[in-house]
Amino acid sequence: MSDYQVTLNQPSYLVTGENPDLYRVGIDYQSPPKSIQYQNLIIDDLSGQFDCIKKTFDIRIGGILYNALNDQQLIISINNIILQPGVGYSVSGNQITFATAPCNVPFFGIALANTADLTRTINYVVDYGSSAITIGDKGCLAIDVTGVIESWVLVADKIGSLVLDIKKSSYADYPNVTTICGGNRPSLVTQNKNTSDNLSAWNKVLNAGDILNYNVISAAGINKFSIALKIKL
Repeated sequence: MSDYQVTLNQPSYLVTGENPDLYRVGIDYQSPPKSIQYQNLIIDDLSGQFDCIKKTFDIRIGGILYNALNDQQLIISINNIILQPGVGYSVSGNQITFATAPCNVPFFGIALANTADLTRTINYVVDYGSSAITIGDKGCLAIDVTGVIESWVLVADKIGSLVLDIKKSSYADYPNVTTICGGNRPSLVTQNKNTSDNLSAWNKVLNAGDILNYNVISAAGINKFSIALKIKL
């Protein structure tokens, strides 16, 4: 508690505190989730590969191989003419094969969004106000979607260090939670942000109704952080 000094100064009184107390908000909450739904995707330009001989090409979106469901999912234009699916071209996995080898002509392609393209980001915030975050349980969050965790992003209010464990249980098994991180926990090391999609050791599958538990293993110099999990629905 602060010490207060009262100074008399006729005809008014002035009360001052020597050292303001630190405050601790202690708020843990989910921020609004971000969803990407029904957004068509533009296929990377293939025209630079058209040599009048080659018929089969990789399908890429943003440089990443893309697996199409079938011929009808793609809208393909060659030389400003829309090709008929299954006739002008066919699709197998992440490759497209044209009936006739394209020869130095413009290309444009769209992949119609499907359920395999839907994602959602689950955000959780821990805020200790002006106090440093302590170790221990920071609360739970019920999940209302089914999907697979693709990556995480960890952001803090200032440069510091943090190790966060994320645990999970089904609704029926709660509160018996077990880690999903496999020893590869989200962390900051003299950082205020970090991200990773290397989740090979994680238990990445989430089911609607599951409960996530957030637990700080260690922390230094951080008052607030948020953890975001990108989920492929």
